[in-house]
Amino acid sequence: MRGLALFSTALFVLHGAGCLPWASEAAVRVEVSYHFKAGCITVSARDAEGRDREASERLEVLDRGPSTVVLAVFRRQSWSHTLEITTTAHEQSCEGPEVARDVRTVKLEKKGDIEQLAISLDAPDADGDGYVALAGGGTDCDDADKNSQPGGIEVCDDHDNDCDGTVDQAQGLGSPWYPDVDGDGFGDRSAAPVMSCSQPPVSGTTRYVQNATDCRDSDPKTYPRADANEARCDDLDDDCDGTVDEGFAKGTACSTPCPGGQYVCNASKDGLSCNAPAPTSYYPDADGDGAGDERAAPVPVCPGATPPAGTVANKDDCDDQDARNRRGRTEACDDRDNTCDGQRDEGGVCGGKGWSVLSDPALTGTRQWKTVAIGPSGLPVWVAGDNGVLAVRTTAGQSFKSLDTNCGTTNWRASWVRPDGHVFLSGDNGRLAEHDGNTCLLQTTVATSTNSLTGLQGFTSGTTTQFYIADQQGRMYSWTPGSATQEHYNETPPTYYGLHGLSPTQLIAVGDKNGNDTVPYIIGYPGSGGLPARTQHTLTGVPGGYSGALRAVWMGSSSLAYAVGDAGLVMKWNGATDWTRVNPPSDGTSAAFTSVVALDPSSIYTTDASSLTTGVIRRLSATGWVIARTVDKPLRDLALNSPDEIWAVGDDGRVVHFPE
Repeated sequence: MRGLALFSTALFVLHGAGCLPWASEAAVRVEVSYHFKAGCITVSARDAEGRDREASERLEVLDRGPSTVVLAVFRRQSWSHTLEITTTAHEQSCEGPEVARDVRTVKLEKKGDIEQLAISLDAPDADGDGYVALAGGGTDCDDADKNSQPGGIEVCDDHDNDCDGTVDQAQGLGSPWYPDVDGDGFGDRSAAPVMSCSQPPVSGTTRYVQNATDCRDSDPKTYPRADANEARCDDLDDDCDGTVDEGFAKGTACSTPCPGGQYVCNASKDGLSCNAPAPTSYYPDADGDGAGDERAAPVPVCPGATPPAGTVANKDDCDDQDARNRRGRTEACDDRDNTCDGQRDEGGVCGGKGWSVLSDPALTGTRQWKTVAIGPSGLPVWVAGDNGVLAVRTTAGQSFKSLDTNCGTTNWRASWVRPDGHVFLSGDNGRLAEHDGNTCLLQTTVATSTNSLTGLQGFTSGTTTQFYIADQQGRMYSWTPGSATQEHYNETPPTYYGLHGLSPTQLIAVGDKNGNDTVPYIIGYPGSGGLPARTQHTLTGVPGGYSGALRAVWMGSSSLAYAVGDAGLVMKWNGATDWTRVNPPSDGTSAAFTSVVALDPSSIYTTDASSLTTGVIRRLSATGWVIARTVDKPLRDLALNSPDEIWAVGDDGRVVHFPE
């Protein structure tokens, strides 16, 4: 088979496989000019009238610059006289995209015809990098930049240098950026860098910086600084220099507030504090119940030191005068706040009982009760008064038994119960009596006067009972039942209205100094000797212009005694010969206080005759006066051996009991 030859300077020929063209055959001289850096020129010749009659030649353009290629195309013998000449240019290589095409039809009428074709191929390659613009069918994504072409090296220039559709995104491209989580401008020295041509966008609260000098990126106060010392004392390296808390003398010995400490960073981290062991706060425990006074100032005691005597390491006591009251106790039926919760007798501890005015027939009516006395166990209970009225209760809950006038019609003023239950009475006209609950065993009169016997105090020793008696004209007597009374002295003009003592050798009498109820008066008496043996006591704090007398006294111990009297006067003893006034109740009462019992510092009970229509039972507590009960008649006397069994009596048949 013969074909056509393509020739150029290198003599490229188009021909059939294994055949050479004849010189006499007709031919086409093809001169191809291209004006860009083509990678490959392809010339194809096809018999325009035969489908599969085609030959082509490819020319790799090695110099990659604008040039001209000349080829000769000889018609094959079997082809028709019409040829279709197609010339294409490709980017980079013959396998590259076609970027230019020219198609011509040539007629070769006879042998020896030589047709001339001048073909010009062009494609846009403005930057001359050998890659044709995308619009020209090439692969150059930016034909204005010779540094952008497929397979190019990506650099940080905000361009797509390798035409992969991304900008500045090659692996490892750019500068290292470090996370700054705490926002202090210093990157985490322990974090892997993020390579980027520009600052990476903020992610959540993390931004990126171009340094890796932050040794603790979770704390915005920690970063490198030029200061020689750290600003914070926090057991951390705040300036990332490898040293903790420089400039703070940590570890130095200190002893505030107690010995054995060292200086450490303080809680606010701006300085030092001493970590010495804290002292334990101790509080006075005056009532000895193991609970300290919540109102007292604490006494700090360092470890190893001895606490002050009489103190405890808590402040659980709302009433440090009363051992019955403290936090953590069980409520009792005693009209007190035993648990320090602000309530008294809560939780049904009294079984429905409380303060009651009794209505027993033996008590009520026009009876004017002036004195009440109880046995050591709380029973029996004896009440006595004007015109010989007398009654007794021998069993709890039992009605009183009337014994009116059993011992005459004397106005009884004072009473005392012996352990065997017998009551002893003293009254007007110097009268004394004894009753056993069934019979009035004894009635007698003091030998030297017919004055009213206002004070009666008994003592027992074995089978012997001894009494001391004070009268309204300042006389002091002693008496052993079965024997005559003995007058110890006569101190007129002072008057005695009350007498009490702990023993026959320690007695206190109270009354008025001048015999006209204008100047309160107190004496101590050792139980023997005449007038020189008695000691006048000193009263401090009695208001100026006061006019009145003291009406009753009670000794609770060798250092505890209270006396009460007219116009709300209450005096407290110091255990020697001095008395000071106690602040009056907050209601400012000017009522006459008629009786007092002082069992202990927290059990100071009084009665008063506030008016013809009112009587009040009060208790002096650590926080002040507490009204226990108010009744509708004046009250004259009270008796109790403990706070859970209290009796009071007064005018017009009033007998009050707690609990009833």
